[in-house]
Amino acid sequence: MRLTQSLGAGSVAALCAALLVTAGATQEADDATARLAALQTQLAALEHDVGLLEDTKAIKRLQRAYGYYVDKKLSREIGALFAPTAQFTFDGQIRQGQTASGPEQIAAFLRTRYGGGHEGIAFGDTRLFMIDTPLVTLAPNGREATGRFTRVSRAQAVGNGSRSGRWLLRSSARSATARAASSIVA
Repeated sequence: MRLTQSLGAGSVAALCAALLVTAGATQEADDATARLAALQTQLAALEHDVGLLEDTKAIKRLQRAYGYYVDKKLSREIGALFAPTAQFTFDGQIRQGQTASGPEQIAAFLRTRYGGGHEGIAFGDTRLFMIDTPLVTLAPNGREATGRFTRVSRAQAVGNGSRSGRWLLRSSARSATARAASSIVA
């Protein structure tokens, strides 16, 4: 016996219409699910991009803070920029190379090497230490970055009877593994 004979033509038409509506609703639900998944993917990509921009901005801010503290001979603040496991290695071009580990040792090294054992600029001394034209490249893992900056500096020690000074213009690349946005790890 055919379906139309047992249920009637009207009932079969109603059943077909219900199946079509259900199929359409399923298709709409599938479309909505696909759109939602695409939006979630876009949102994740945007969140990733914002994170990269924030990391780049933090690295630039950190480098500029370093330059400001060097300009003012604030070794304690410079040391505080470094992670507890950081190693600061002076290249040894002027004197024998030396390595300091951790914020306190780095600060003490800089205070002794450049500050005459005290914080801040001595009366009569002039200094200029500017860092500019930052180019920061973040590694795909998001934990490492390479920064290239131009440094302009001049130090003139007048307080010790000397009136000589020298200008230095240098472009340098530094690699860092970030412990946090406010730390340099060399």
